[in-house]
Amino acid sequence: MQTYRLRTRRRIVASTLAIAGMASGLAAPAIGQRARVLRYGSMLPADSIYHRACVMFGDELAKLSSGKLKVEVYPDSQLGTIPAMMSSVQTGSLQMTMAVSA
Repeated sequence: MQTYRLRTRRRIVASTLAIAGMASGLAAPAIGQRARVLRYGSMLPADSIYHRACVMFGDELAKLSSGKLKVEVYPDSQLGTIPAMMSSVQTGSLQMTMAVSA
């Protein structure tokens, strides 16, 4: 009877360790993921207060997400005109833009 209990305990411990090993193996790829980079297109010049606010937004987002999210700001319509950037956001090739009314 004692031998049976010992075998059962060993099986339980072995299966628990095997499950824990598999779970840690599944979680490992998430640890090494690269930061997700969000592209932010703006028509405003790089020396404007709005551009500095966009850069501050990116810095704050990176800080709050522990570096998992980063924002690349493209000022001076580097990524196209306002309608082109709006279209890019709608199709998903650009993550963010700022459109102002005329």
